[in-house]
Amino acid sequence: MFCPNCGFSMRKNFCTHCGYMRNGQFIEADKVHEHSLLEYYFGTKYDYYARNSNWLAAGILGPSYILSHNFYITGFILFFFDLALTMFMLVFNHIFVFTYLVRFFNVLFIIINRYVWASIGNMIYTKLLERKLRKVMKKNPYDYKEIIQDSYRLDNMLTGLKYFIFGSIAIISFVIAREYIYSYFFLL
Repeated sequence: MFCPNCGFSMRKNFCTHCGYMRNGQFIEADKVHEHSLLEYYFGTKYDYYARNSNWLAAGILGPSYILSHNFYITGFILFFFDLALTMFMLVFNHIFVFTYLVRFFNVLFIIINRYVWASIGNMIYTKLLERKLRKVMKKNPYDYKEIIQDSYRLDNMLTGLKYFIFGSIAIISFVIAREYIYSYFFLL
């Protein structure tokens, strides 16, 4: 259920965002809640990102998740680091003689890698976004709230398409790098 006062999702009998209760009264607080920059940016989707509800997208895409949200430099750095680490682990696992152990460790590494990205991908995104929003606030001290609220729509245009494009690039890069490394070390 969404709060009729502010539009955020309600928890049990009250809104954790504005203090509105189902009986129509407000929870009185000593301090008025000041919105964070991320709350202005995400609007009603703030709880979705704050509680890491989109962990599946971050886990599947890995560094491509950061790329898809317009943080290209950081995303490419993380992408190449992730690709290099994955290739190292694939080559390193071939020191074992038994092929079933190699496949087991490769699959285990990929599962752990995706789990780590599911855990930290959204956190990295929100920290980068918060830094970007602070720059907007510093540059426009009087009208930063409106600019931040408008930038959410602009930043997230075609996000699904970006997920598809950057995810495809990641898969193709992984396959090409794997074939190259395996042929270089005669592991095929």
